[in-house]
Amino acid sequence: MNKNKSNGNYSNVKELLMEDYRYIGETLQNNEVVGESRINFFIGLVTAVVAALVAFSTSDMFKNIEPYSELKLSVLLFIVLFALLSLLIIGILTLLRIVKRNFITDGLKQDLDNIRQRFNDFFDDDNILWHHKPFVKQYWPRSEEESQNGIKNRKPGGLAHIVAALNSLIISAITVIIIIRTDIIAFYTKEAVEQDLQQLIWKSITLSVVVLTIALLLHFLYLRSIDKKSKNKIKSRSFTHAGGIVVKNIDTEREYFVVTVKEDPKDESKENSEEWIFPKGHIEDGENHKDTVAREIWEEAGIVGNVLQPVSQVIFKARNETVNAKFYVVEFLSFNEEKSKQEKRNFDWLPFDKAIDKLTFPESKQVLFKAEAFLSYMNKIKNESK
Repeated sequence: MNKNKSNGNYSNVKELLMEDYRYIGETLQNNEVVGESRINFFIGLVTAVVAALVAFSTSDMFKNIEPYSELKLSVLLFIVLFALLSLLIIGILTLLRIVKRNFITDGLKQDLDNIRQRFNDFFDDDNILWHHKPFVKQYWPRSEEESQNGIKNRKPGGLAHIVAALNSLIISAITVIIIIRTDIIAFYTKEAVEQDLQQLIWKSITLSVVVLTIALLLHFLYLRSIDKKSKNKIKSRSFTHAGGIVVKNIDTEREYFVVTVKEDPKDESKENSEEWIFPKGHIEDGENHKDTVAREIWEEAGIVGNVLQPVSQVIFKARNETVNAKFYVVEFLSFNEEKSKQEKRNFDWLPFDKAIDKLTFPESKQVLFKAEAFLSYMNKIKNESK
C-alpha cells in the first residue's frame, strides 16, 4: 500500500524529526563535554591539594618547631585530614553529578534512537535503512535472557569509575591516618628502631589495601545498582515488544490473521491455549522494530509479509512483566505451512467482525479497530486519487 509522502504534512513531520535529531545530538555532545570538564577539574584539584600538602609540610612554618615534635605532627596530620575530607566531599558530589550525567546521556541516546525508529517507520518504505543501527553491535543471535532484558551494565573505565577510584584512594588515606595516627606520633617522637619502622610500614600498607578494596567494591556495587535502575527507568519509557496485524486482500475484503497464545510449559492447566491474539515478541537489544515484526510473524506463524507502519500501542501486565507493545499493519505475501506446524499453535484468517469476536483481550480488539480504521482511510485516499 503506497502512501503519498510528498504532501505538506509529511514534509513538515520529516523536517521536525530532523530538527529534533540535531538538537538532541548537540545536547548530548554538550552533556559529554560538561562531564569530562568536571572530571578534569576534580583530578586537577586532587593534584593541587597533594602538592600543597607537600609544600606546607616543608614550609618555613615548621622550621622553628623541633623536628618530629608531637605538636608539629599533630598539626600536620590535622591539616592533611581536613584537606582529604574536603576532597572526599567534592569527590562524592562529583560522582553524583556524573551519575546524573550518565542517566541524561542514556536518555538522550534513547531519544535519538526513537527518532531514527520513527524515521524508519514512516519514511523508509523501501527498507533502505534495513539493519541500520549506528553504534550498536550486531544483535543476532542473542541469548533469551539478553533478548528479553536488553540491559547491559556500564563497563569499568568510564568517568564515574574514575571518580569512584579516586574517592576510594582518599577514603583509604583518611582511614589509615585516623587509625594509626597515634602510632605515627609515637614513632617519630620516641626513640624508634628499624623493626618499629617496618611494622609501621606493613601496618599502613595492609590497612590501605583492605580499606581500598572495600571502598572500591562498595563504589562499584553502588554504580552497578544505579546504572541498572537508570536503564530500567529508561526502558520503562521504551517499547518492549512489537507485533504484526497481518492482512490478506488489503484493498478488498480484508482478512486478519489471529493465532492462539504459545503454551507455557510451566502452566499445566493449558487454559491459555485458546486465547487468541496477534503475533508479537520481544524487541531484541538494538533491533529495528520492523525487523522484530518480520521475525516474529515468521517464527510464530511461518508468514512472510510487507511491514507497513505502526498503528497502535498497548501497555499491559503479563507474567509479572510490563509489556509496552507496538503493532504494525503487515501486508501478507506468503505462507510456509511447515514452519507454522512447528509452533503447534492454532491460527485463523477472519474478516474484521469475526476477528473482533475471536480475539480474547481488550487490548487486541483495540489494536484491530485502529488497524481497520487506518486501512479504510488509506483505501479512501487511494480511491479519491484515481
